[in-house]
Amino acid sequence: MALCRTRGYFAVTYLFEPRRKQPCILVVDDNDLNVSLMRDLLTSRGYCVFTAMTADEAWPTIRSHHPDLVLLDVIMPGRSGYELCRQLKSSAETLLIPIVLITAIYREDPYVLKAYEVGAVEYFSKPFNPEVLRLKVGIYAGLGCMDYAPA
Repeated sequence: MALCRTRGYFAVTYLFEPRRKQPCILVVDDNDLNVSLMRDLLTSRGYCVFTAMTADEAWPTIRSHHPDLVLLDVIMPGRSGYELCRQLKSSAETLLIPIVLITAIYREDPYVLKAYEVGAVEYFSKPFNPEVLRLKVGIYAGLGCMDYAPA
């Protein structure tokens, strides 16, 4: 912060240099293979990746690591991805984290609409095209890290 005198007035200006921040992504899926595939795809592109196997395991990870994006399976043991998404969107601390819901089961309009109703920014059906996922992750993870350009 610097105090500058301009035309007889004092003005406070903030001097900062943009930091290069590596976006962090949380992958939540109860299938080990899906977690491995998404983690490998994203880490190969320079993202920091955390993983969780259930919604209950994801919540403390989200609160401690503040990810820039959550890739969230819909159907998991215990609470569903819809329920975790709703919880994240109801908390001021996590409201702005973009959430992409991913599922192998529901491809019908009512389920897609429900994803958007609970606050998801995107909905993918498995199997998905890895390059499309990579591009979408670049868009959504970049919302919180505008100065980061993934490889």
